Amino acid sequence: MHSSLVNRSLYGIAWLLMAIQFVNIVTFSVNVPAGDEWEPLRSTIFQSPLSLDWLFALHNEHRIPLTKLITWMMFKFFDWNVSLQIALNYVLYVLLASTSVLSLQRFTGAPCGIILCLFASTIPHENHFWGFQSQFHLFLLFFVLSTVFLLRTDKWRWLSPAFAVLSAYSFSSGVICSWAVGGASVLMALQSRRNVREFLFFTLTALSIFAASLLWFKGFQKNPGHPAFVWPWMWPFWEHFFNTLALGFGYTEQNVLPGAIIFLMAIPLTLHRFLSILRRPELQRQWVASLVLLLGITACLGAISLARASLGLKSSRYGEIGFIFMLPFWVLLWGFVKEIKFGSIQKTVVALGLGLVLALPFLDDFNSYRIYKQIGLHRQAGLSCMQSYYAGGGDGFCPTLYPASLKEAFDQAKALHLSFVPKDLGEG
Repeated sequence: MHSSLVNRSLYGIAWLLMAIQFVNIVTFSVNVPAGDEWEPLRSTIFQSPLSLDWLFALHNEHRIPLTKLITWMMFKFFDWNVSLQIALNYVLYVLLASTSVLSLQRFTGAPCGIILCLFASTIPHENHFWGFQSQFHLFLLFFVLSTVFLLRTDKWRWLSPAFAVLSAYSFSSGVICSWAVGGASVLMALQSRRNVREFLFFTLTALSIFAASLLWFKGFQKNPGHPAFVWPWMWPFWEHFFNTLALGFGYTEQNVLPGAIIFLMAIPLTLHRFLSILRRPELQRQWVASLVLLLGITACLGAISLARASLGLKSSRYGEIGFIFMLPFWVLLWGFVKEIKFGSIQKTVVALGLGLVLALPFLDDFNSYRIYKQIGLHRQAGLSCMQSYYAGGGDGFCPTLYPASLKEAFDQAKALHLSFVPKDLGEG
């Protein structure tokens, strides 16, 4: 009774924190593109009809048709209001966080309110304050939905392979996550081979996911401007992997120890639950979602370290992926504690203690006013630089917006009468 009340209260606190963060994001957002968002204006995409070739073309090592489509719709219907796109992007993040946490709580009964509170931190602030990063929210959301729908027993479970494919076509890491769903489908097909309907569903799910993956890799090539891969037998791989994993648990300083401890704890928790499923298959649908999410995100973080280990140890954007690792980690940890022969009061005390230990590293990561004001000032400097160019006093190089000259992009934005172009210049 008391633990249920505490859990519901934590959900309320989490959504309040997210609402406060949303207000600060809207308050300090600046209506000007940043970074890769300028790419469409460095081409003629907005001057041409919507093209499937453009939507599915590689962006670095990613295919991000959904994020591109969102940007194109913002251009088509709102003269590309970047601040509006940022606001909608954060709403998408809240949907991801709430769906993930509520789904695993429903499957396992684990009290996940504390995890939603940690999702409300500013760790992944880069993804919150940059509309272009909807690709992160989308691939994770579709991965979670694919996993959850895989375990349904009604007609809606046929959406699972569709969600897995959408995850793959939202961000390259989604390809790896879709393989986790495909692998789980293969195992479940083998386990249910005596049930024709179940065997057919899981087999077709696996085949469709892996077939879509083959299509995804058609024409793929690594960006030659990116550094060489850092392989798992090299120490920098593990240094990056442990630091990135730890970031999802609130550890923002460079230190391999927290991530290594978390990873080493996750191994026996995963094996314990996997063996319990083998012994008692009726537990399958209750716990398999946590295992699929944990293993999929582990592989995803490994792929990121493979490609990005030489670019730095901490990056805010990857903290969001670490959050999705933290969720099933917590659920498996809670399930282990629940099986210990304690009384209900002792179990509640232990769960609360573990929750507090999990929350401690996040204590300094809820001041959304401070961080978004700082980023907003950074973007405002870029907006001023762009306005200076339009006034004839700049060369189009605005380092807080893009690491190269934006002269052609500025000129095209002016010709298209985009919302961030000063109105008195729009006709010029």
